[in-house]
Formats: sequence, structure tokens, C-alpha cells
Amino acid sequence: MMRKTIATIAALCATVLVAACGGQSTPPAGSGDGAKSTIQLRLPVAAPTSATTPIFVGAEKGFFAEEGFQTSYVTVASAAAMVPAITAGQIDVMTASLSTEIGMRQAGQDVQVISGYTIGQNYFVFVRNGVNIPANGTFEEKMKALNGLRIGAQGGAEGTVVPLLKAVMKAGGGDPATLQFANMAFGGPQIAGLQGSQVDVVLADDATVSTGTNLGIGTSVFSLLKDSPPEYTGLLGSGVAALSSTLTKYPDFNERYFRAMDKTFKWMQDPANMDEIVKIATTVQGLPNTPDLPKRLAAFVPTLSAGNDKTTVQRSLDFLFESGQVKPEPEVTVDQFFNPVMVMSG
Repeated sequence: MMRKTIATIAALCATVLVAACGGQSTPPAGSGDGAKSTIQLRLPVAAPTSATTPIFVGAEKGFFAEEGFQTSYVTVASAAAMVPAITAGQIDVMTASLSTEIGMRQAGQDVQVISGYTIGQNYFVFVRNGVNIPANGTFEEKMKALNGLRIGAQGGAEGTVVPLLKAVMKAGGGDPATLQFANMAFGGPQIAGLQGSQVDVVLADDATVSTGTNLGIGTSVFSLLKDSPPEYTGLLGSGVAALSSTLTKYPDFNERYFRAMDKTFKWMQDPANMDEIVKIATTVQGLPNTPDLPKRLAAFVPTLSAGNDKTTVQRSLDFLFESGQVKPEPEVTVDQFFNPVMVMSG
């Protein structure tokens, strides 16, 4: 099995965006349908977060190896750094929001989504102490209470989660035009913003919520994943993309990667495997072994989906255009942007 050996060698790398290159590889193995040719697969990882735990699980449990991939990790400075890294040929795939990947396509970069990743967006409205949003209030009461507040969000007003918050807020009778956004990354910056009263609320990931709760500085009052109206909870939030040049070089790359992800997600969704997932996340990936980690992973795992029916994919694409997350032109369609291997009939 692969063991995490990510060495920070920024001084030796040609780019400042990729902080480390390489990792101990996993030897390829057959999957029962004959030996496969070996494909080198460079997987990008940023700061440890549960959102990237499936990558480590897939490598550690040998699901990539079963499909003939010889894997290594490439540590990038941030999630945003995956875009120039894949363009420069330093990584082979990237996991990002669909809006980011569509933006790349519209900018002339020939990328294609080869696997789904998450359904819904696992983010939270976390409120600092003293701000009056009723934790036990109705959906409408919470959305109206957000009016006029200062919100820290990764990416600020242009953050990828902000359009969903605005749509949900409007559905609950709030006025998203009154919101004031500050650009605050997940983790330390958002915690500091709350502690210093720079913002009233943060649009946080699960790790930030865990930290804020443990510090006693606020409360999570709303989950965009679980508490949003049904029309927003079933949308494809992110996917795995590859350059078309990679898919041309390895004609069966997309099928093999899709199968590896599908096996990974299904294995993770078996409750009997949670203890092993936590072990991989803490000892291989490097996530802090906090008491609430199993609960956070248990909430995240059901959102994982490698394949998606065409209706869901089309609805997700429509929402991105309607909410202004991506430009209306150049047009991007399901058939041209999503590899057929991941789009099921329906």
C-alpha cells in the first residue's frame, strides 16, 4: 500500500505554485480482467482537508493500482494552484468546483470532467457569539436574519459557494443584495475574522466549524448541504477534470480513473469501513485526529458520487449559468464538457 511521503522541495521546483513533487508510488496490479498498461498518475493535494480524503483512500486501498495507475502525490500551494499546475503539465487530474472547471474551458483550456465528486456543497453558516441568528429558528427566520451581515467567505463575493448561499437565502425570504463579503480562506483566517469581529458570519467548511466550536467562539446555524431547499441539495458541486491531451494520450484513462473513483466512493460509503477511513485520514493524509472527525467524515461520505444521471448534470449546469457563477458565453454543454463515462441515462 502507498504511504504518504510528500516532501516539500519548493526550492528545487521550477514553479512557486507547486510546493512539492512526487511521493512513494504504488505498483500496478490487475483488476481481474487482465493486466493493464501502467499509467503514471500525479494526484494534487493541498492542505489536509476531509474534501481530499478520498484521494488518499483510493491510493492506500489500492483502487488506483487495480486500474493500472502508478500514483504519486504533488502538493500544491492551494486549491486554486491546481489550475496552473494542470495547465503546466505538473499534475494529471484536478478536483475542483464545476464553476472553476467550466471557467477554464471557456478560457480556452481543453479540460473535460471525467468523474463526479460531490453532490451538494458541504459548507456551513457559522455565526460568532453575539450575532442574532436563531440556531433553532425556521428556515425563513434564519435567512432573513442574515440580511445586512458581514460574511467571511473563501474568495469573497466571487467565492464558489457564495452564489448557492444567495440563492438559498432568497428562497427563504432574505435579501442577498444586503450582504457584505470579505475574502477569508477557510481555517485560520476565518477563525481570526470571527475572533476580531471583522465579520459576523463565515461560510465555513467542516474543519473550520470544528475549530470554531471547540474554541467556543460561535455556532453553526445552517448546513447548505442538509438544510437547503431540495432543488439546491442535489446539484453536482465538484468533479474531477483532466486535459483532453491526457485523454488522447491514454484512450482508456477516463474509464480507468472513473472505475477507481467509483470503487473508492462505494468502499467509503460502507459504515463498516469508517474506522479505517479515519486511520488513513489521520496517519497517511495528516488530518488532525479530533474527536469529531468520524462524525465529519460520516456527513461528507454520502455526498460522494462518481457517476451522475444526465438530468442532474444538466440541472447543475443550468444553475451555474442562472446564478452567474459562469459566463453565458462561450456555451458549454453537457455532451462536450462531461465525459460520457460519468453521465448515466436518466
